[in-house]
Amino acid sequence: MQDNISQCQEILSLFLPLDEVTIARIVGVIVRTQSGDKSVHSKLLADPCGNNTWDLSQMTEWDADTLIYATKQLAPELNWITIMENLDHEGFYIPNEAAFYFLMSVYKHASQGHFPLRAICGSIWKNAEGQISLLKYAVSAPPEVFTFAHSGRQLAYVDVVNDHKVQIEHANHAWLCLDLLEVLCQLAERDHASSVRSILEHPLKYCPEVLLLGMAHINTASNLLQQEVSSAVIPILLQNADASGMIVHLWHVNPNILLRGLVDAMSTDPKNMSRFLAACQEIKILSPILDMIPYPFGVRLAALASCKGLIDLEKWLSSNLNAYKDAFYEECIKFLKEVHLAAQVATSNHFCSPNALRTIYLETSSTFLKVLQSHSGLVSSPHLSVEMDKLHVTYMGTNSRFKSSGSADLSSSDYYSEDIEAEANLYFHQLFSGQVTNDTMIRMLAHLKESTEKREQAIFRCMIVKLLTESFAKYPVRQLQMSAVLFGSLIKNHLITDHTLGIALLAVLDALHECLFSNMFVFGIGALAQFVDRLTEWPYYGSLIVKIWLPHEMHSDLVVLIEQALARTSQAHAGHCPAVDEVHKAEASLYFNQLFSGQLTNDEMIGMLALFKESTDNRERAIFSCMIVLLFREFKLFAHFSKRLLKIYAVFLGSLIKNQLLTNHTLDIALQNVLDSLREPADSKMFYLGIRVLVQFVDRVIEWPQYCNRIVQISHVRSSHPELVAFVERGLSRVSQAHGSQSSADDGYYANDIEAEATLHFQQMFSGQLTSDAVIQMLAQFKGSTDNRQQALFQCMIVKLCREYKIYAMYPEKQLKIAAAFLESLTKNKLITHPTVWKICNQALRAVLDELHEMSVPGTVKFDRRT
Repeated sequence: MQDNISQCQEILSLFLPLDEVTIARIVGVIVRTQSGDKSVHSKLLADPCGNNTWDLSQMTEWDADTLIYATKQLAPELNWITIMENLDHEGFYIPNEAAFYFLMSVYKHASQGHFPLRAICGSIWKNAEGQISLLKYAVSAPPEVFTFAHSGRQLAYVDVVNDHKVQIEHANHAWLCLDLLEVLCQLAERDHASSVRSILEHPLKYCPEVLLLGMAHINTASNLLQQEVSSAVIPILLQNADASGMIVHLWHVNPNILLRGLVDAMSTDPKNMSRFLAACQEIKILSPILDMIPYPFGVRLAALASCKGLIDLEKWLSSNLNAYKDAFYEECIKFLKEVHLAAQVATSNHFCSPNALRTIYLETSSTFLKVLQSHSGLVSSPHLSVEMDKLHVTYMGTNSRFKSSGSADLSSSDYYSEDIEAEANLYFHQLFSGQVTNDTMIRMLAHLKESTEKREQAIFRCMIVKLLTESFAKYPVRQLQMSAVLFGSLIKNHLITDHTLGIALLAVLDALHECLFSNMFVFGIGALAQFVDRLTEWPYYGSLIVKIWLPHEMHSDLVVLIEQALARTSQAHAGHCPAVDEVHKAEASLYFNQLFSGQLTNDEMIGMLALFKESTDNRERAIFSCMIVLLFREFKLFAHFSKRLLKIYAVFLGSLIKNQLLTNHTLDIALQNVLDSLREPADSKMFYLGIRVLVQFVDRVIEWPQYCNRIVQISHVRSSHPELVAFVERGLSRVSQAHGSQSSADDGYYANDIEAEATLHFQQMFSGQLTSDAVIQMLAQFKGSTDNRQQALFQCMIVKLCREYKIYAMYPEKQLKIAAAFLESLTKNKLITHPTVWKICNQALRAVLDELHEMSVPGTVKFDRRT
């Protein structure tokens, strides 16, 4: 023993005068020797002290008494608290439990007081690894070896956790020490999260509630560790029937950590929402929780609470819509979409049944729809308005409980089915075969129009659309004359109005411009003769007819009738023809010229028309009407246009349908025109036009299942654009799923909510809500995630890209640029490793760039060939 003391004094004397820094370094080396690794001893001591000549292997033989006795002999005035505070130096490390016990023994022999906690918990060490190695053994040491009980910042041991496996008389109070928790949180945020997590494994297992309460008092830059603890503990907490006391305590201490944990708990297990709702109601914090919780969970919690009679859902939704407008409106729409995409389940009153929440959400959907529609005036985004209308149509079509909810039907039809079309054709056959007279046909159409039966209304719509989209030039003379009489009689008897009337009047005027004795000229004269008495309503229209060169010797009686009608009419008091008011027509043509010359973008044109349609200004509404009429007037002439101009027109017409600017007959006419174009040869310009238009509103086609069936039955559409047909068929499959039918194999790969979210991300990118870089970062995160759902989202988005990549090349210029940036980033960041998928992405990128190059070719067009 005396020899060891002498040897120790001899070595220590080499570093005279001894101070606290030097002793701290020497103690650090001696502690490190407890690992038994002698190869590092000399280096560890020589670096700080500058002496590398002594063999330090003898240090392993020193005990705490020897070291302290020798040190006090050489430097009796040393402050051992300061020595402990200087353990933060390079090389300090606690290799094992024996080394930690040795260090504690040294301090105990040197000082009678408690170990200075500020030395290890006061701040982050420069040598963070050394600090973590010390804390690792300190938190698990028995209280007689190390204790945190003398901490100045200590968690009050409240009643809510007095039965949670922490026994004060045996524990060292580590997890009640707020300084310890704070330094661990800071270490985790400085690249030491993995090491800190291993330290927390024990309290997470044996006293999770105590750890969570402590973490609730800590606030750091990113609150990383606090959030992880909350996410891990709160689901456990909700399993406890006595959780309400703990929840109310957390609510008062740190509501944010409570809400974060609850959000994660509800994400992982929807049953937790029911448990949390019960606790919230018990402690009377439901209302403020609903005000603070993120929208996605707020709307679900509110829906659940309303079914339990805890809140007035209509009042709550109205209040939030008034306060948060578009942001909250969008979240409600997302909620309704998810509810609709979810599989229909049997109604269940047992709250904890697997599909109970889905059923409850479905039951509240009618309330959501009602309130959203009544607050649609608060929404500034046209996109949200369109989405709301689409949702309403979808619910009306697929969910019977909404058919009796009292809300009105939307005006647009679910495109006539084959039996409707067959019956319409039968009526036309009876007319042309002489089985019924024209007067009988008109009376029947009047009855169908005013009928309260939807089937009869559909037959009327189908017959009007057929007449307005038919090419009469190919008809035999007899049928041509009968068609003209029927066409004119529709106008005469007020069976068509608004835009439909405008289209019909302009069609007659165009027919009269054709060559004398041509079929179309004969058609125009026959139709005009039927409604000549109504020309007094449209003096300017009548004057245009008179100006057309009509041989008086052939049609003198008709010309006289027109002139007499015009003479009886005062221009100042007459109404305007919905088709050809000259001032409005000139302005409408100007807008079209600006669109086709590139002075107006498609989005700007659509936004302007949306405003005009709903405007209280008669002039703006008249311009809107005129533009719609001119649009259909020109449809069949576009076969003579360049490919660039066809593309612009197609994007515009498709956007009108997509944004619900066409309704009733004009919507039906547009849909029929597109269908007729798709039936043209695959190498024709009209087919090209039809495909381009369809791509713009393809997301809406599931509103018209019969229309979808017509499209997929066109063989050359299927062969030339299989990805488009596949998209339509998947839409049909989802409609079938909503009716309880068996889903298709394609849709079986991913859950509905996964595919819906993948589609949403693409829509957000192409609508500008997300940048392509943001989507790329999101995909990178999803790909590397350990979360199964995020991995599924990544795979689903890549599969959707491969299924539909050819559609990108059909997008308008703005979306094409977004697609180009996205595809370039996708390949650049090597998120795709499969060679086939890589090839598809590169093909898509080349196609998009080619389309952008083609769009850059300058050119102008005069929309109306006669203005």
